Amino acid sequence: MTQGISGWRRDDWERAAENDPGPSVGPPSEPAHEAWFDYPIPLLPQPLPATALPAVVAPPAIQPGRDAQIRTNLDAFRLAMNAPYRTPEGTAWPGTPFRMVPLPPNVEVIDTQTAAERNRAIASGHLSSAQRVDVASGRGSPEAIHAVTQALIDQGHLPPASEGDLDSRVRIMMFHYRIGIDCAGYVQQAYLRVMRIDAATAGFKLRDEDLSNLGARGFTRIAHLASVRPGDLVALGPPANIPPVRGEPGHRAIVYEQHLASPTELDALAARGSAGASLVRNGPVRVFQVDSSWGSSGDPLLGGVRRETWWYSEKSATWAWSLMGVDGPGSLRTAPTPGAHPFGPPFGIFRGNPPR
Repeated sequence: MTQGISGWRRDDWERAAENDPGPSVGPPSEPAHEAWFDYPIPLLPQPLPATALPAVVAPPAIQPGRDAQIRTNLDAFRLAMNAPYRTPEGTAWPGTPFRMVPLPPNVEVIDTQTAAERNRAIASGHLSSAQRVDVASGRGSPEAIHAVTQALIDQGHLPPASEGDLDSRVRIMMFHYRIGIDCAGYVQQAYLRVMRIDAATAGFKLRDEDLSNLGARGFTRIAHLASVRPGDLVALGPPANIPPVRGEPGHRAIVYEQHLASPTELDALAARGSAGASLVRNGPVRVFQVDSSWGSSGDPLLGGVRRETWWYSEKSATWAWSLMGVDGPGSLRTAPTPGAHPFGPPFGIFRGNPPR
């Protein structure tokens, strides 16, 4: 499997699964944690909690273990969304591809046979009516996506070996049957499960939530990038040079980490050509790691669920990111905003209230 499919190589995924010590409340150096994180997120094929846990009263102050716990839970959720599959040829780790509805008609058309085969797989997954709608609309839970994809494999729909390696063929099959998740679908699920709240408490819509206008829905826009913390929500507008597709909302992500670049990180960035060297010269440089499901431009082996790194040079007010290909990160691109997306109000980075 190539790194570009899920953001991790196969050995990284297997090592994470094999070495998982079970529930964690953060590193030993950070013993304090917050009560609402005490419920562990298990990894598939064990079931994740399908809904938020009952509300827990938060302590009056943010404890030092909070950020570590959110990162632990974001790791678990991402791993669950990219769970392995059983195939006649062995275990596949394809990563969940990008899927967005609605799409242009010439892309969205699905023939009668394909639709019938997908419906049989959905039916065999023992999903609720709401889960079936979510899977078909690019908003499925990790459990539902896994159940339907495994059913498609079990029913003999894995493409032949001539179409590529095992992981890629599972991705191609999922793409063909329109199985995957869009950015807002991934981010809202990650946020609700990591924060242990339900959609109503978060101020999310029950259907067609696109995480837009967060500032008008009880979320606080983070004014200073140095204050961004794990669990904050990133809302980017659609680039001005790309015509919106049926109200295409831009891009959404959830913050995994934000910190000042270390000397080692600065050296690595400076080695990435003139753009990277310019960022370092105009530092300090902040590093942002964000999770999402990334667009694929119609290629089943691109995009999907993964973690990406962005850099921000404070002196030049310049953002940088890598172009991702099937072989992993490519050339460095820069712009005044992340991914050259609109970033000013009503877009930006937001935190739920009260602070989590």
